[in-house]
Amino acid sequence: MVVQNKQANQSEYYVLTANRLLDGRVVWFTSQEYWGIMIEEAHLFSNKEEAEQKIQQIIQTDSARFLIDLHCTEIRNTFLPTTTREKIRAFGPSNHPEFNPRSI
Repeated sequence: MVVQNKQANQSEYYVLTANRLLDGRVVWFTSQEYWGIMIEEAHLFSNKEEAEQKIQQIIQTDSARFLIDLHCTEIRNTFLPTTTREKIRAFGPSNHPEFNPRSI
């Protein structure tokens, strides 16, 4: 179930993402406060400050021990990241389907 906190005319949001320490998989912070592997599951923050505050809260929890490179990134309301790096992290490299998170 995807829960979104969209406002009618807002087109850009922020999401939290990291890599799992155990296997390096890219994960996205969800509205249910767990880490999902699909960007469509990500909780949408309406501004960067709100996302950064949540990062500070997460850092204080035990779950932070299992994450590396925790950061926020900007996305469009279609769950499309705005940077090439984050597009690759979200949808996998284009060179082999084995590395695409949608093929798992």
